[in-house]
Amino acid sequence: IRLLHYRRPLKGLAVIMTIKSDVDAVECLKHMRYLLKKIQGEVFFISLPGQNVQKPHELAQKAREINIRANVSSSLKDAFEASRLIVDERGGVVCITGCKEIIGEYWKNVREVKKL
Repeated sequence: IRLLHYRRPLKGLAVIMTIKSDVDAVECLKHMRYLLKKIQGEVFFISLPGQNVQKPHELAQKAREINIRANVSSSLKDAFEASRLIVDERGGVVCITGCKEIIGEYWKNVREVKKL
């Protein structure tokens, strides 16, 4: 993402993420802070039902303590809609990251599939 920003400055970055329970959240947030020092952006934490992930409210609190703009959303769809409001349509990036189950959730519930 930073390489994209160096090539052509991004006009907003939204990161939607979950963090597994067995991953060090503080270390992940330090990397996120490093990324967001150069690029104006915001992080949306979500919880996935039935998955072993850390609590979004606790992650958001830890993120705010190290000066990261963070929000909590109830679902991936809500986070995606909120993130589309803060990034520029042509020059911004919405990044979905974290555990692999979040990508499956995106394909099932958020992405609009056009059938011919």
